[in-house]
Amino acid sequence: MALRFWIGPGGGIEPQPSLAKTPPRFVVARRAELIAAGTLLVDLTMVVLAYAVARAIKSDRLLDLPTDPRVNATIPFWLAVFFAYGLYGRKQILEPALKITGILGAVTTSTLLTIVITFAFGLQLSREWTVALWLASIGLVLAGRVGLFQVTHLLNRAHWLGLRTLVVGVNAEARTLARVLAKKRHLGYEVLGFIGLIEGPVDQLPVVGTMDELRQKVMDFDIGAIFIAGSGAGPDVLNQIDRSLDGLGVRIRTSLGIPHLAASRVVVQAVDGMAMLAVQRTQPSEFDLRMKRAMDVALSLIGLVLGLPFVIAIAIAIKLTDGGKIIFAQKRVGADGALFTMYKFRTMVSAAESMRTQLMHINEADGALFKMRRDPRVTRVGRRLRQLGLDELPQLVNVFLGEMSLVGPRPALPDEMASWSPELAVRLKAKPGLTGLWQVSGRHELAFEDYVRYDLFYVENWSLRLDLQIIARTIPALLSRAGAF
Repeated sequence: MALRFWIGPGGGIEPQPSLAKTPPRFVVARRAELIAAGTLLVDLTMVVLAYAVARAIKSDRLLDLPTDPRVNATIPFWLAVFFAYGLYGRKQILEPALKITGILGAVTTSTLLTIVITFAFGLQLSREWTVALWLASIGLVLAGRVGLFQVTHLLNRAHWLGLRTLVVGVNAEARTLARVLAKKRHLGYEVLGFIGLIEGPVDQLPVVGTMDELRQKVMDFDIGAIFIAGSGAGPDVLNQIDRSLDGLGVRIRTSLGIPHLAASRVVVQAVDGMAMLAVQRTQPSEFDLRMKRAMDVALSLIGLVLGLPFVIAIAIAIKLTDGGKIIFAQKRVGADGALFTMYKFRTMVSAAESMRTQLMHINEADGALFKMRRDPRVTRVGRRLRQLGLDELPQLVNVFLGEMSLVGPRPALPDEMASWSPELAVRLKAKPGLTGLWQVSGRHELAFEDYVRYDLFYVENWSLRLDLQIIARTIPALLSRAGAF
């Protein structure tokens, strides 16, 4: 396998490429080395620019000594420190991550090393230059890395980079893993199929073999990564997978089998040499809840004031379309199961609700949802409003009144709540949101199971930081129009 990794599929068992768009691992490995070399050049360019920026900053202090030009000779040491921090590893390229803390640590260490070297050789060093260098390096190196991060995502989507992947398991969690990896192709995984006992396809992906055939299938398909659904795999299964893949250089990723658990809440601890996963449980403080409400009131009020010209223009456009009502009011389920009236701009014809029964046989959504990409009930103006998310502007009134929040679970209909399981009822702990994880992760393109997963994840891992992240992702999601119909 190691030989085939370097010389290609012609040097051993021929992989079955019919299922894969991603090249064999030896090709991807060489391409990753090219990306690593490009990353090094970008870092070098940014560090050189940071030195130039620091030198361009002049100090008015009389006692401030100019920085010796020979300090530029310390630039190569920066790249050595970056290497030591693992910023050029193939793993980081094939499984892209920004590693902001690592970059900050590398820049800070490099700045300190520059100070040590200049003092060791008796070179003059301005304090202002040093501070400017540190700040400029952080900004420029991070900017370069963000650009490369986006390029790597594009290369993954184009299948120029990536890892051929199998998912072990065929239960609901395994199917969710496959669906997420397929939707988020930029993460670098191409799922070719499942490993399980059943026959036939699962969610349009084949079951390529059983656990006893795992090693052979990994070699046949030139697999680079294995994802294990932890909820369906006990210790014996995990040990079997570990032993069967020994020596193949395959990356193994397993979920914890605990649904809706954020990675930030999991810490690995050692107990007498044994790895233990510690789950941190945190409860939102009263201060955090008051801050969330204050943010809701302030931003909704600002939105209502600044959005008033749009509201007037949209109202006129809707009225001119068919002369019907401008606002669509509907009962929705709020926090603790309380019903409230949610307001939206009307985007459908006036008889839309009565037409729904006639269209149920062509419903494109699963679960309790009803969605159609080309819903004949949606007006021409309404379709444009939905694409831009402007139909939800009146919900700012709901937010201001405290019935909704800027960020929260998807507002559910009362008939949906009637079919909820006790697990799903957990979402009632939070106010429904104008936006949420469900909206910035695909909107109407999501399966019902994904709506549930995102809602429960938000409720069980809520923080002000998470709210701010979702708000920051909402505008790009709306502008991209992904999942809007």
